[in-house]
Amino acid sequence: MIMKAGSFIGYIVQVSLFLSGCTAFGGTPFQYKPVYSSTQCETMGSDPDIRLIKNTREWSAFFNKHLNGRQLPPPVLPNVDFSDAVLLIVYAGVKPTTGYRVFADEEKIKIKDGILEIVIDIQTPPPGRMQAQMLTAPCLILRIPSKGYQKINITDSAGRLFAEKKMK
Repeated sequence: MIMKAGSFIGYIVQVSLFLSGCTAFGGTPFQYKPVYSSTQCETMGSDPDIRLIKNTREWSAFFNKHLNGRQLPPPVLPNVDFSDAVLLIVYAGVKPTTGYRVFADEEKIKIKDGILEIVIDIQTPPPGRMQAQMLTAPCLILRIPSKGYQKINITDSAGRLFAEKKMK
C-alpha cells in the first residue's frame, strides 16, 4: 500500500497528538498515580499541609501513624516503588463534619518551567444536608516523579494557592 504524503503527515500528526495525551496545558508529560484517599486520616495538624515521602521506611512509618488507626480491619500498606518517584500527601486539615474529600484534577497536573502544578478540589458537604458532627481529616496521596521540577504548587479549583513546597 502506498500512502500519499499528505495522508502520511496527517497520520504522524494524529499519532503525535495521541502520544502527547498526558501533557496537560503545555507542561511536560509525567506519570502520577493516586495511591490512597481517605476522609479520615489521622490529624497532621489542624491546618492544610503537604508532605513528601521519599522511601519505604518513611512510607511505612507515616502509614502506620496517620492512616492505620481508625479503620477495622486496618488497611494494608500499599506497595510503592520509590526508585523514580515520591509520595505527595495532600492534607485538607481538620474539618467539622463528615462529607469532605480531596480530589486531584488529572487534566490539570503538569510540570511547567520547573514547577509541578497540581489542581485539587476539596469536596464539601452538600448545603442543607445533615452531616455527622465529628472532626474529620481528609487526605489524598499521589505517587509523583521524583525529578524534573524544583517546586510543587498546589492550587484549588478557583486558582487560590493551597500549598507550595520547594524541593531540596
